[in-house]
Amino acid sequence: MAIKISVLFLLSFLANISFCQTEVQRKYSIGEPNELLKFVTSSGQADSIFTQFHSKSIYYDVYLDTPDKLLLKRGLSLRFRKRIIDSIAEPSYSFQLKSEMLSANMARMEVEEKELSFYLLKSEFGWISMTSVLDSIFHPLEKGSVDLSSTALNKQLLMIELWIQFKAGGAVSPFQKLLNNGFLLDDIKQIKPVIYGKSIRYRSHVYSNVANELVSEKNRIRQNELPVYFQENDGSNWLLESSFDLSTFYKINEPLRVISITEFEVENKFFKVEEASKVLSIFEKYLEEKFDVTVKLDSKYKQAATFFE
Repeated sequence: MAIKISVLFLLSFLANISFCQTEVQRKYSIGEPNELLKFVTSSGQADSIFTQFHSKSIYYDVYLDTPDKLLLKRGLSLRFRKRIIDSIAEPSYSFQLKSEMLSANMARMEVEEKELSFYLLKSEFGWISMTSVLDSIFHPLEKGSVDLSSTALNKQLLMIELWIQFKAGGAVSPFQKLLNNGFLLDDIKQIKPVIYGKSIRYRSHVYSNVANELVSEKNRIRQNELPVYFQENDGSNWLLESSFDLSTFYKINEPLRVISITEFEVENKFFKVEEASKVLSIFEKYLEEKFDVTVKLDSKYKQAATFFE
């Protein structure tokens, strides 16, 4: 099994369009992943910056591309995702198009479609919701019994291909974004599943004391929209959200090919992006000293696709 280890820092903010998000992203390789995971799960403190470990989530992803890797070549990734959070009973689903970073401070585009249960796919037994098909595709990953040669799995993946061919020119946000950015309709119709896998994510809030002068004022997020921790701890100022991911990906139709990727993400939650960037820089310096991090840019998809090539 090949292993790639990296640390990913995300500084994100919402764009005006509801389905489109822009991220300013930084990514690093890390020399001490086990120690960093201990730091995350123990709610470690980085000088005047505090962390609070709050949940463990599981993500199941299937990445898509054309046979000639047109999305990869144009610096994009496209995936279906199922997300399970240990504190929430029902899973969530999404269909996401994201751009790659070319530099540490580059804005990263994301277009997302969340209401996947409304889409119906035709099977030999009739019409089935997209989420049910994704559940079936991800079931082997959930049970730890991946068989990429399975007839049932390949039928389900074919249903995804046929849906893409049918919806390529329709009102599906990622497809519309591709069409608006130079992709031909025939390009989109060739998109199909190429890689899939599972990620275990450990999430933490990153915050300071309200009286601390790291930022000029308290976050303006509405009280009822704050995580429970900050509703109950009014003296804590929510600035960032961090995630530590342990991922395993398989190349579809090549059952012996597998790659493991470890990443750490930090996402801005403070309304003043420039001030949040300064906090991130302080946090970053601490992690450089403690966990030997160095700059890295590639997304999970690009890392996996490059490895499989």
